[in-house]
Parts: sequence; structure tokens; C-alpha cells
Amino acid sequence: MPKKVSYRQPEKERIRQSVLPAAVRLLTRSRSRSTVIQPSHVKEVLEHGLGLLRQRNVTRDSAVEFNNWSTLHKRVIGKKRADEIKVLYLCGPEPLNDLSVLLENGVDPHNVWAVESDPKEFTRAVTELQNSKLPVKIYHGDIAGFLEANSDTFDIIYVDNCSPFGAGKPNSLHAILQLFKHQRLEPLGVLITTFAALSIEHMSWYTQMLSSYFRYRYDDVPRAFWDSGLDPAVCEHDDSGLRNAILEQPVPYYSEFITRLITDIARSIIPNCRAFAFQGVERTLLASKRDRNQVIKIAEHSPLYKKGVPLEKLFGEIGDFALNPAGYPVFSFMRALEADPNSNLVQLQFKNTKIGSHHLIDGTKYAALLENCIEGHWGALGDSMIKAIGIGWFDEKIRLSCDVPLPNLMVNSLLGIYGAPSFSNPRYCQRYSYTSKRNLMYTDLFLLDRCRSYFDWFPTAHTAKARFQSEGFQMVARCIMDGIGWADWHSKSHPFRGAAMGGINATKHSKPRTFDKRVEIC
Repeated sequence: MPKKVSYRQPEKERIRQSVLPAAVRLLTRSRSRSTVIQPSHVKEVLEHGLGLLRQRNVTRDSAVEFNNWSTLHKRVIGKKRADEIKVLYLCGPEPLNDLSVLLENGVDPHNVWAVESDPKEFTRAVTELQNSKLPVKIYHGDIAGFLEANSDTFDIIYVDNCSPFGAGKPNSLHAILQLFKHQRLEPLGVLITTFAALSIEHMSWYTQMLSSYFRYRYDDVPRAFWDSGLDPAVCEHDDSGLRNAILEQPVPYYSEFITRLITDIARSIIPNCRAFAFQGVERTLLASKRDRNQVIKIAEHSPLYKKGVPLEKLFGEIGDFALNPAGYPVFSFMRALEADPNSNLVQLQFKNTKIGSHHLIDGTKYAALLENCIEGHWGALGDSMIKAIGIGWFDEKIRLSCDVPLPNLMVNSLLGIYGAPSFSNPRYCQRYSYTSKRNLMYTDLFLLDRCRSYFDWFPTAHTAKARFQSEGFQMVARCIMDGIGWADWHSKSHPFRGAAMGGINATKHSKPRTFDKRVEIC
């Protein structure tokens, strides 16, 4: 008779005693401090900006706009008690392991769903719950299917996998994609994930996948990248050196990849596809399909090098997607996955996920065209988007901010209204690694905020012109984007990169916030 598997190792217990109480605390007692956008930050940056404007004898109606926004922010965030927190978790054969910690921290068992797909482990879990007499609901099936079919939303979702990212059964990536596709996490919520180390069996496609992700980045790469003497300018066009470095030392790349790809899924990949699933959005923010396809064709054009032809002549013929792939880090990664002839599980999950009539690669491609329109993609923009970008910002001629506001700020504000992106708050995220039964495991706690007080407050493209007549509105909008931008500031794929009103330390809140190093639990 096979030995029963147990998940009560000291290392595992230390993880759950860290992440579960933290998750409850962040959404209850510390709720007002957990949001990516902080009114105190916005107010301080606003005062900093107004101080610069007063030197030019310019007055603004910012106080009224700030008060209106902060009232909305307070209402949107609200308050929650621990007994109001709703939890969904993969329970395994011993559901009381995690459940007991949640109950100790005030969670009402009536608000908890436990999920297990394996028949034998489900039977053990049911027996343990029955013996405890706790009123927890338990579901026998795949968590991805549960997330797709169930209409409820949860404050905490704990996807504790025993398999590597994107591999094994149930497929871990599928659950993550379904979670964000169907918006099963509350607008301010916590996602906790655990993945096993990458497997030797799949090392070839892991290497290709990790290289396809990091070759288009600069600051948001693991330290091992720089220690290997790699040059990002070379890697984006030739990743052979990066693939060799990953093969020699895969752990730091895999560790960073888990955190960063889930962050991109939450704030860009799924939300952008959702935004374009609205037919009205596609019709008004994008040009006709024929026109945008022509722009894509030009952007993707990569002529073969011909002997005797000067390289500078070819540059004029190379489209920006091919010439500058690092300028489109998320799209270039998705494009590389799609082009890989050796199908892998991650590639298939991305390819098979659709929102409306669009695959994820479609939404990523269209968003890349819009937010990088300054690179020559204007023909892909619909009239409403062109007019919205053309409004401009009031300080274009007086240079108020540290960063010059580029089109990505307007584009991602407008897309965010429909796409509902979730932004990680690195200040409160936790990252751990530990060994369980000889298997190296990686746990991440993501504190995710949809920043609804910003996207509910921002106008749609059709009414932007009238709203932008208030320079106070523009000031407050820029200060809010400043706050969003500092969170995960180093990320090359941040939708609000280049949103800083002041430089680093211009105010006490103007500091880059990034994910802490992963803590090894021994």
C-alpha cells in the first residue's frame, strides 16, 4: 500500500504562517495602506508640481479635482473585516493545514472554498473536513474549470501547485490565465502561488521560454544575467549566449520569471485582450482591420541581408518590431512563443486562451501598436484614439515633469478603463523558496490592485477633450500615474513607464519600488 503524502513539513508550515496571515492583514487592518495609489503620495506630488507652477505664476483648480478623486478612492477601497474575507485554495489531502491558519486570523469558514482534483486526495480531504465539522465548501475538480464556471470573486486565491510553472497536471498556467480572464480576484486582492522547480525533462523548452522572456529586457533581469557578462543590445537580436547562460544556471532565471510573467499577465496580457474584446473599443480606438494589418506588416518586415548592400540601407527597410524588439518586451515574448516550431505547454496555453474573438497575442499586438505609436504606427490608430492623444498635456511647453508624457500614458489609461489591469504592489509582495521532500519550491504572494479609483475616474476617449479642459484634472491624473509608475519602476513592460512627475527623491514617496529578493527558507 503506497505511503500517504503529507504536507506538514516545517518549511511548508513556515511559508503558510507567513503568507496567509499577511494576506488577511493586507486586506483588512492594513487595507488603506495596501493600495498601489496612495492619496498621501498623490497629494505630496501634487503640491510639488504646483510649487513649480507657482514660480511661473500659473494657478490650477487642482484642489477640487483632488478632493473629488480622493473621495472616490476612499469609497472604492472601502473597509473589510477578516470574517468578510472570501478564500479559494487548492487544499490537497490535508485541507486543515492552510485552513487552520486562516481561521486563526479571523476568516469565517463559511467563506472558504477548497478545491482538489485527484480522486484519492479528494477523498482524504473530505474525511478530514467531515471530522473537523467545519462548514467549508469543497469542490472535486480542476481549479481552472472552477474559476471559469464559478461566478464568485475572492479576496485571497491560493494556487499551491506541486508541479513546475506551465507543466504537470493540473496545468498551473491554465489556472492563472482563467483567474485573470474571468476576474475571480477582488479589485484589491491577494494571489498566492507555489510552483515546483523546473524539470530536467522539459529543460530545452524552459530554456527557450526563459530566453524569449529576458532577452528583450534590461533592468528587470536576474543578477545572473549581468554576472554572465551578457549585453542586452546583443541578446535582443541573438540570444544564443543567453540560452547557454540559462542552461548553466537556470534557477535565478526561473525564479525571476515566475514573478515577472504573472505580473505581466495580470496588468497587460489579459487586460489588453479584454479591452479589445469590446467591439466598440476595437472600432473606435483601432483603425480598420485592413489598415492596422498593413501597419503590422510594415512593423514586422525584416529583409534578408544581401551581400554587398550597406547595412544602413537595410535599416530603412526594417520594421520596428524587428529592428527594436526590446521596445515591445511583452509582445516580443509572445511573438517568440508563437513562432517557436517546438510546441510546449506554455505556448499552447497562451495560444488556446481567447477573450471574445481575440487570442492573447492579438490583444498584446494591438496594445503594442497603440502605446508605441510614436515609433511610426499611427496608421493603426482609430480616429478617437488619435484625437485623445492629440489633446496633449497642459505642460507640453513649460516642461513641468521629470518624464516627458508620451502616448503610452494616454493609451494605457484608456485601455485600462475596459481591460481592468491588476497592478502588483511590490512593497507588500513576498517571495520565498524552500525544499519540500527534496523538491525545490517557489512561493509568491502578489498584492494586486486594479486601481479602480483611477480608471473609474478617467474619461473615455469620446469625452476626454472636455475633461482635459480642466488643468487641475490633468495635474491630478499625472500625479496618480506617477504613483502607479513607481510601483515596479524597473520593469521595462510597465504600462505607465515614464510617468514620473519628479525625479527620484523629489518627494518622500518618489522612490522606485521593486520586488525583494526571494528569501530561502531552510
